[in-house]
Amino acid sequence: AARAADDASDANRSAPMACANLSVTGAPPTIIFTCSRNPALLIASITILTCATVPKLARQASDGTQDIAVYYRASRQISAGNSPYRNERMAYLYPPLFAFALKPSTSFGPVPFAVFWGVSLGACWVWALLVIARLTSESQTLCAMDLVPSLILLRWILNGWARGQVALLLLALVCQGLLFDRNGRGALAALFIAIAGGIKIFPLYLALLFIARRDATSTFLVAIFWTLLQLVPAIQIAPAQLWDMIQQGLLGTVAQQLGAQQLDWDNRAVVASLFRMFGAHRGPLLTLGTVLWAAFCTLLFMRLKVPRRDSPERNLWLALLLVSMLMSCPVIWPHYFTLLLFPITASLAFVSQSSTTGAAGARKILLVGTAAASALLNINASWLLDTSPGDAMEYATNVVFV
Repeated sequence: AARAADDASDANRSAPMACANLSVTGAPPTIIFTCSRNPALLIASITILTCATVPKLARQASDGTQDIAVYYRASRQISAGNSPYRNERMAYLYPPLFAFALKPSTSFGPVPFAVFWGVSLGACWVWALLVIARLTSESQTLCAMDLVPSLILLRWILNGWARGQVALLLLALVCQGLLFDRNGRGALAALFIAIAGGIKIFPLYLALLFIARRDATSTFLVAIFWTLLQLVPAIQIAPAQLWDMIQQGLLGTVAQQLGAQQLDWDNRAVVASLFRMFGAHRGPLLTLGTVLWAAFCTLLFMRLKVPRRDSPERNLWLALLLVSMLMSCPVIWPHYFTLLLFPITASLAFVSQSSTTGAAGARKILLVGTAAASALLNINASWLLDTSPGDAMEYATNVVFV
């Protein structure tokens, strides 16, 4: 009895220390998660950022060349029964579905649309963070540590938000699809990936989530959902006109703009960046290099073993899927780095929830530390060195980081 009492006393004394250790199945450490898991502070912060962003969006929507102005003009063209691809100021490179879906919000004018769109993107940021917390820590609320990846990517998040870019919306849709898939709801996962692909084409790459594990049903559902979504504008637009918009407008405009955009200095794609840095011009070699690089990234991902849904490595596999998607894009604008919010969070969570003793733990810490340092250098390179060496540094750190 005395020995049992001593053991119980020792267990009570060691309980706080046990809470400070991390394990895959254990509770979060008290030393890190002492803050209240209440998203009120996060929501208040994003509300302040929304109030700061909306005036700029309002100015751009009425008469500007940023993305929000492109969305507004394209939606108004659809409302008038015209093609959204006849835009002389800035090309609309999205499917007709996106412009059609924005019709109700653009019918009241550019300023109300800017308010609606700015608030919506802020809400998508909160939505994405909540879903990522569910994916990486099984938590339904947020704490201070959940915001670290957002701070690493803050420049890119705000860059896209101030332009009205859809990156935050795509992030929320994609992460929600991944969460549905993790919970075994393949049809809903396919639907959300198809919706993201209906707004911007490249999220359809995430169908590899199903192809890699030979899930023919979910792969087929992605194709069916995406096709049905593209037919939604036929409610108002004649089928022949809609087909012409997709064939001549979308595909023709993308093909026309792709070559010029690949050599734009804001494009962070690996192959295009190398061509620019060495003074090469666009042509068949750039196209071939882009295709081969995308094929290499895809085949490398497909060779990975698919982890079980309950495996700690599952989120790392999903993170590599998102990174492969970005690396395969021929054009990567800076605000696309917003989509790295989940891969960074998954990497940090995996390291914190795994054993950090021995050489394997040291390698994990080194890997994540290098990635975080590279991201921070990438964020500040062009600010510290506002010259061509600064641009070269930024491209190099992008490659290292991704």
